[in-house]
Amino acid sequence: MAGVTVEFVVQSGGGSVSGGSVPTDAAGIATVGSWTLGPNAGANTLSATAGSLAPVIFTATGTVVTPPPPPSACEGRTVHSLGTTTTGSLATTDCQLVDNTFVTFVDFFSTTLGEASAYLFRQSASFDTYLFLATPDLAVIAENDDETPTSTNSAIKALLPAGSYLLGASSFDAKVTGDYSISSTTASTTVTGCERVFVVKKMTTTQSIEPADCLRSTPPAAPVYADAYLIFLRAGQSMTVSMSSIQVDASLEVVQVEDLVQLNGPVVASNDNRDGTTKDSELSYTAVTSAYYRIIARTAVTSQTGVYTLNIQ
Repeated sequence: MAGVTVEFVVQSGGGSVSGGSVPTDAAGIATVGSWTLGPNAGANTLSATAGSLAPVIFTATGTVVTPPPPPSACEGRTVHSLGTTTTGSLATTDCQLVDNTFVTFVDFFSTTLGEASAYLFRQSASFDTYLFLATPDLAVIAENDDETPTSTNSAIKALLPAGSYLLGASSFDAKVTGDYSISSTTASTTVTGCERVFVVKKMTTTQSIEPADCLRSTPPAAPVYADAYLIFLRAGQSMTVSMSSIQVDASLEVVQVEDLVQLNGPVVASNDNRDGTTKDSELSYTAVTSAYYRIIARTAVTSQTGVYTLNIQ
């Protein structure tokens, strides 16, 4: 019957209706404007009454949907593409690195490397920068304060397999804010000039011992040349390092780095000949302390030069 007023009333659940008093149309149908369920999960009921007729009860079950919490400042990631420059700004709302009462701010950038190679990452700013390289789960790979003794910008060269990595852009001094940029590029895979190069496990590289490398003995003594690689190991983490060559008598040392500037520290493992049948070298070491370790690939014979292969597992 047309023109009969139908009253819609919320019976339970704490919701609300709009257009709750509606006349029926020509087909005898009345439609409520809207029904908003209550704020809590559970049953909601709505009655529809027309004249002296028995009310009709509608039931709906409410579900509370909790939105995911916003990501914390330490979980935020900005994508940085290899070969580009990305700008950012340190702010007091950024993730905080805390060492006792020393607090610095840091922004994280995710980057993907398509192949095993050498890579160079830089951070530049008007303030004294500090750059980190890590795995996606924040396991440290490398860090740097000053690229050169006369620069306050940071740079990291690393031999890395293909995969995903994080860059952490920060400052050397506490609570610094301000603009900066990070950049990345492929680099020469050759390790020379006693340069600082970071490595990770599951890496193999072919290099050459040459007079431009690190000196393990100082003239007037006969020179011993070497390449050096930095790796971070957590306490209890093990590595096996092998150095093979048909041109030089391979020898390995592992130094626990106590100072990332001077790169000094005690020798914690060494090996000259892997066994009595070869002049190749191999050693295994389990870190007692979470620290950087310097893998020194050298010759056991003075003045030797030549090609070798280093493998870290």
